[in-house]
Amino acid sequence: MIRYNTEAQPFLYRNGTFSWAVRFQTVPRFYLDVLDGDQVLQDQEGIDFADRDTALAEAVRGARDLVASGIRQNEDVSGQTFIIRNNHGETVATVPFRSTLPGRLRG
Repeated sequence: MIRYNTEAQPFLYRNGTFSWAVRFQTVPRFYLDVLDGDQVLQDQEGIDFADRDTALAEAVRGARDLVASGIRQNEDVSGQTFIIRNNHGETVATVPFRSTLPGRLRG
């Protein structure tokens, strides 16, 4: 992404305006689809993460939260899986919700 910045600068006794390109680093966008049985619920918006590892850590945290919420509502969502896609649509990781559970609960 290139952003153009114009700024007034002094030129030999007069002010002038010039422009230069400033390159900004883009943050990758990842999509957290949910696999539930044979149905995939696609994430249409995605989330910007610094990198794949950060997206993976957030998916693990989110899976734990969803399992806990399911327990409170007497629903078992531990069989679901996050499918993490990059902005090219390629699967870069998967996070089975059951794998985020502690110890014997992984069953």
